[in-house]
Amino acid sequence: MSVKTEFNRAQEVLFKLPLAVLAEDEHRKISFANQYFCDLFAIPVPPHALIGLDCANMAQESKNYFKVPEKFLAFIDKALALKQELVDIELALLDGRYLAASYMPYFKEGAFAGHIWTYKDITVTKNAELALEKEKEFSAEMLEGLPADIAIFDKDHRYVYLNKTAIKDKELRKWIIGKDDFEYCEARDKDPKIALARREKFIQALQAKEQIEWEDELTKPDGSSDVILRKFNPLYDNKGAFRYMIGYGVSITKQKQAEKELIKSIQKERELNELQTRFVNMVSHEIRTPMAGILSSVDLLELITKDVDAALKEKTDKHLERIKNQINRVSALMNDVLLVGKTDAGKIPFKPEKTDVLALVKELLEHTFGEKIAQENIKIHISGEIRLGEVDQNLLKHILGNLLSNAFKYSVDKPLPEITIEFLPTKLNFKIQDFGIGIPLAEQKQLFTAFMRASNSGNIEGTGLGLVVVKNFVAIHNGKISFKSAENKGSTFEVSIPA
Repeated sequence: MSVKTEFNRAQEVLFKLPLAVLAEDEHRKISFANQYFCDLFAIPVPPHALIGLDCANMAQESKNYFKVPEKFLAFIDKALALKQELVDIELALLDGRYLAASYMPYFKEGAFAGHIWTYKDITVTKNAELALEKEKEFSAEMLEGLPADIAIFDKDHRYVYLNKTAIKDKELRKWIIGKDDFEYCEARDKDPKIALARREKFIQALQAKEQIEWEDELTKPDGSSDVILRKFNPLYDNKGAFRYMIGYGVSITKQKQAEKELIKSIQKERELNELQTRFVNMVSHEIRTPMAGILSSVDLLELITKDVDAALKEKTDKHLERIKNQINRVSALMNDVLLVGKTDAGKIPFKPEKTDVLALVKELLEHTFGEKIAQENIKIHISGEIRLGEVDQNLLKHILGNLLSNAFKYSVDKPLPEITIEFLPTKLNFKIQDFGIGIPLAEQKQLFTAFMRASNSGNIEGTGLGLVVVKNFVAIHNGKISFKSAENKGSTFEVSIPA
């Protein structure tokens, strides 16, 4: 193969290289350039048109293409002065591109014969590096600004990173990188048990391959305690290999103090509830006893006045009946007060058992409201497949009995209330619908408040505690109660109980 053929082949290879190539002879005359060189620097002539041009002043003429012209000129001057190979010198262009510039001299028989300049466009790679660096800076800023101790450890439990919150002293923070807690404790004259305890937690997190947490109680220089919630969270790559352990610590001293105060408050509330329950029981007993005496006296008076003049007896019976009614109202009030007190104190027994719910409802209607439904049967609508329900019979009777009592009481001279029982796979729904006076919209939010009675209830008897008791008994079943009502149209109460 001739020398000319080898030269032509070498030129062909240089033309196809994915980088800009410019060759100069020993007099700095251009001996070769490829199309990539012309394209990179936007030279509007083909490469062969550059052959023979003098490059002595080209650096000065081209420097303004670069973001830092001095750096470009320094690269050129250094290469020409040393005549030694320089590789991948990074240069930034004004248009935002980045180049990796290289210089390679060549010699003939030991004498300098020229050199080759190459420029590679590394914009994509450089921008990726800058983006990554920016992301790292952002992450570092975030970590530094967090109000928590952040530490990153390698597989040997040596520090790789700490933020300012963990250690405020910059020099100490720099010193500890590459060291472990044992070295830290030794240098700071701390108990090595601290390092041992943390090493055990580190190993525990490694073995569990998941986050663990614990509480540290530290004594501050002023003698006060500081409770720190600490966490170790191991990080793994997509192949399951361990990368880092993230350590996290934040003071929860205030939360702990609040927790202690809350426990004290709960205890105090329990004591007050207990005191309230005892007081209510005492007052109830003290009221019931004279009430029972008065009721006995009324019965005795009825017997004494049995044979008196008819006109006088009619007047006497009227007043005696009024006294009985008032005694019954006071007794009903005390019963409801007692139930509310027991519920608040958690003393209502809950004994769920398999129950024929439909039979329970029919028995309640017959025994409690028999007189009210004697002339007309009340409607009971059934939905779903009838089954037994797991309920507390006494509590459910009280819930439905109170709602039915209200339905009858507030719908005098109206159609009878209606009952719907919905049997679902995991719960029972009860609906009690009446067609009575309803509840004013403005007062509906306070309906389950103690002693609350609607403004349109007038002289209809009631304690204002019945629905409070009902709501509590539903809650004991882990159930829910809701209602819909419109004044002068009626109300529908719905109770849903898991059963």
